[in-house]
Amino acid sequence: MNKVWITILTVIVVLLSISTAIGFWQFLDTSNRLADTESILTDTEAELSDTKIELDNTKTELTEIHNIFPLKRFPDLETLASWRNTQPVISREGKTTSFIYEQSLKLQVAAAESGYFVSTCVYPGDGIETGDSIYNTTVLENGEIYLFGIHTRKLTLWASIEDGSYFWSID
Repeated sequence: MNKVWITILTVIVVLLSISTAIGFWQFLDTSNRLADTESILTDTEAELSDTKIELDNTKTELTEIHNIFPLKRFPDLETLASWRNTQPVISREGKTTSFIYEQSLKLQVAAAESGYFVSTCVYPGDGIETGDSIYNTTVLENGEIYLFGIHTRKLTLWASIEDGSYFWSID
């Protein structure tokens, strides 16, 4: 009978050992998964923090845009001249039409960043070297349209409205 009890106790001890080993393995596995989850959570919290900072920056940029747009006309010739004098003058000699156009677009963007509407226009076939002329134009609040290029600070009155009719002044 003692052998039966010893066998039963041995089986119980072996089963308890196996059960304890399985429980310990499950505990370690759960601990590892918990550590992985905590690491993922830390990364996600960092991403959330970065996203909040990016959102704040975007809101600031949007506020700045709302302060500029919609773009407005230059109030008068003096304001237009003053703004133009702050922009670079770039020689057109030996430059391609693409380069001149690109620089004119940069001037247009600079005006927009200042809150003013300036348009870049290509007039085919009347340029000296390339066959095309590229100008920037803007309309003042009084309806006068001025023309200027990247190569000069000169502002040319291109058209004006007087009593509902246009007159053209092209040099």
